[in-house]
Amino acid sequence: MESETVGDTKNSQGKHEGNTGPRFFISHSNKALTNSSSSISSCPHHREAKKLTKRVTIYMQLQNTSTLQSRLGKLIILPDSMEELLRIAGEKFGGYKFTRVINAENAEIDGICVIRDGDHLFLLQDD
Repeated sequence: MESETVGDTKNSQGKHEGNTGPRFFISHSNKALTNSSSSISSCPHHREAKKLTKRVTIYMQLQNTSTLQSRLGKLIILPDSMEELLRIAGEKFGGYKFTRVINAENAEIDGICVIRDGDHLFLLQDD
């Protein structure tokens, strides 16, 4: 395995631009060069998964005449579609058939893409 010094790296950057071999970086102590090819290959997968996974809290809203009542919430991983969200919510709350989703600001959610990580969603049934 070939090692590089800081001076070599600065002077030869143009030569290594297309190189896909192991990359080297200087540790915080500046004492040794460390091979980081294994950490580079595994880190992006964890970051991508973290970005793609959204956790939301869902609540069931019961309509009693003029008042809305909600039960305890359930923290779930946001699925890929509104239909799947409604299905999962129905399972979590004992078989209810939900038809609409609103957020904490009482705005109706019509697409899964507008839901953010950490949102509180309230599920409603149409009469």
